Amino acid sequence: MTALCIAKSELPLPRPLAASGETSFLVLDAARDDAVRAAIRTSGLPSRSLYDGAKAHELARAAPYLVELPPREQSDALRGASWGRAWGIEIAAAASLAEMRSHLRRLLLVTGPDGQELYFRFYDPRVLGAFLPVCDAQQSAVLFSVPAAVMLEDERGAAIVYRRDGAPAPVVRHLTIAPAQMHAFGEATERAFLRRVVAFLREQFATAASRPSDELAQFVATQLAHGRRYRLISEHNLVCYVLAAWMLGPEFDAHPAARATLDNPRLLPSFKTQWLESWIRRQHGLPLEAGAAYG
Repeated sequence: MTALCIAKSELPLPRPLAASGETSFLVLDAARDDAVRAAIRTSGLPSRSLYDGAKAHELARAAPYLVELPPREQSDALRGASWGRAWGIEIAAAASLAEMRSHLRRLLLVTGPDGQELYFRFYDPRVLGAFLPVCDAQQSAVLFSVPAAVMLEDERGAAIVYRRDGAPAPVVRHLTIAPAQMHAFGEATERAFLRRVVAFLREQFATAASRPSDELAQFVATQLAHGRRYRLISEHNLVCYVLAAWMLGPEFDAHPAARATLDNPRLLPSFKTQWLESWIRRQHGLPLEAGAAYG
C-alpha cells in the first residue's frame, strides 16, 4: 500500500480534508505556541492529549493534542487559528476519537537504525513533510492503517495532501526507520530549518536582508553548529543563539560571561536561552522575544 501525494494551493485556508463517511481530526502541538491549548479550550471541541497518566499532566504545556472536528461548515475557527503557524496536521479517517488516539499513540515512539527507540514528532508538519516523501510502502502502511488522508502545510502555507492508495493494512506494525531514511530525513529537516532561520533574519533585520543569500546561509549554518556545541537543541534555543550572534557578533561566545554560561553542562538549555535573551536586552537596551517572533 502506498500514499498518493497531491500538492494543493488553496490559500490561506484549504477545504476540510474529510470525504463522505470520514471524520476530520487535528493533531496540534502545544509546544509550538502557548496559544494552542487556549485555542483548543475556546473551541469546545472534543480533544485528548496523546500522552497518558502522569506524563499527560506534567507535560501538558508541551503535549500533542488530538481534536475531533465538527462538520465542515463549523470547523473553520480552530483550523483557521492553526493554519499557517505550523501548529500541527489534519487527518481524515472513518474512525472515532478513541480509535484515532490509539493509533497515533503507537507512532510516538519508533525504532531507529541502531534499534534504539526514538521520539517521532509526526504531528509537526515540518517533520512529517520531510519524512513522507522518503517513507517506503511498509512504513506508509503503518502510518495510514487508520487514517485515509493527512494534510500538512508547507513553508509557504500551501496545503500538501497525502491520501491512502488502496485498503488499509490489516495489522498495525511498529514503525521502523532505515539508516538511509534517517540520513535523508535529517538532511531535509536541517535544510528546511536553515531556510526558515535565514528568512527570519531577513524579516527582522535590514542588514540581513541586504546580505547575499549564500553568505547569510553560511553564517546561520555556522552559528547553528556553535549552538549545538553548547547543547542547545530545540529550534527556539538555536534561533536565540543565532540572534545573539547576529546582534552581538559571531564570536560573542568568547566573552567570559557568555562562555561561563553556555559551556556549563549543569545548566539546562532553557536557562541558557533565557540568559542569552536577558544579555541581549542589556547589551542593546531593547526588548527581544525570540520565541514570539520566530515561528
